[in-house]
Amino acid sequence: MLKVLIVDDKTTVVSGLRRMVPWSELNAEIVGECRNGKEALEQALLHHPELIITDVRMPVMDGLELSRIIHEKAPETVVIILSAFDDFTYAQTAMRYGVSDYILKPIDKDKLNQLIRRVAEISLHHEKKLSLVKLLYHTNLEQKLSSAIRTGEVGFVDTFFESDFPNLEETKFELVKDFSLKLLHILIECTASLGLALSSFGLTEEKAWQQLLGANTKKELKATISRLYREVTGFISDKKNSRGHAIIEQVKKYIAGNYHDPDLTLYTISNELQLSPNYTSVIFREIAGENISYYITRLRVEKACELLKEPGMPINDTALKVGYTDPHYFAKVFKKYKDLTPSQYKNVMSRVENR
Repeated sequence: MLKVLIVDDKTTVVSGLRRMVPWSELNAEIVGECRNGKEALEQALLHHPELIITDVRMPVMDGLELSRIIHEKAPETVVIILSAFDDFTYAQTAMRYGVSDYILKPIDKDKLNQLIRRVAEISLHHEKKLSLVKLLYHTNLEQKLSSAIRTGEVGFVDTFFESDFPNLEETKFELVKDFSLKLLHILIECTASLGLALSSFGLTEEKAWQQLLGANTKKELKATISRLYREVTGFISDKKNSRGHAIIEQVKKYIAGNYHDPDLTLYTISNELQLSPNYTSVIFREIAGENISYYITRLRVEKACELLKEPGMPINDTALKVGYTDPHYFAKVFKKYKDLTPSQYKNVMSRVENR
């Protein structure tokens, strides 16, 4: 809902605007009616209206001074001046203070329609801005984009613009720019969480920001951020299809040769393979379908099962041979995976072998 503040020292003008403009149909509401600029400023700082409709000449503080202060303190607030003075100096000063429209009184039918159309435009822009802000800071946005990057979904951002982004032609450049900068921030954060950097894709963060900030039109903004996403996701997709599988084989091979080491962790594996822990974890989970820690534990339990089948193999020795220095913890982990304690499993296997 667009919040509107009306400022005029003539009650007939205020009541006329209240009655003649179909505020509810324009998705707008009057949050205050003031008689001078000082009173209006106090109400503006209290209610934060998106639109102020004000006269010029009023006692205490006139409309131009009000416009100047609003321009400084709340530059996103739209100000429309209704004035009986057809003075170029007034209009020129008003525009310098960011005034959107300067409409001359008396307000006849044509001017009223002009005002209604302008309020409708401001209201529509406000609704689009609210939708965009909601989209910008909705956690699902970051989750969707992060997922698309991790899975190498090359065309996701193009599809996203087409399906979820407001019509570019009806959206202000500044909003599209803010949105595109947010997308770039998510892209950089996500690649970093994968243990990568934009330099891996032939880019630098500085260059990526410069490319986006250098865009002069909404279409250029969209094209630039879409291209950056395609370059990164395309790289990740290629890596997943080739190098990613090679990395998984290296990780599994290293685990197979070192599962007996109690200090075996994601970090020791990543360090040995000269990869970042984040990247190793993500690529393993996405391609192998399970966490590295789960894979290590599962392999240790499988190796323990083989050892427990050997007659005379003590359980404590079995625990040490598969990387557990604490026999009690080993027994707890083993039971979680096999629904039997190591002793129970050993007894069951012994009876099976003696049949």
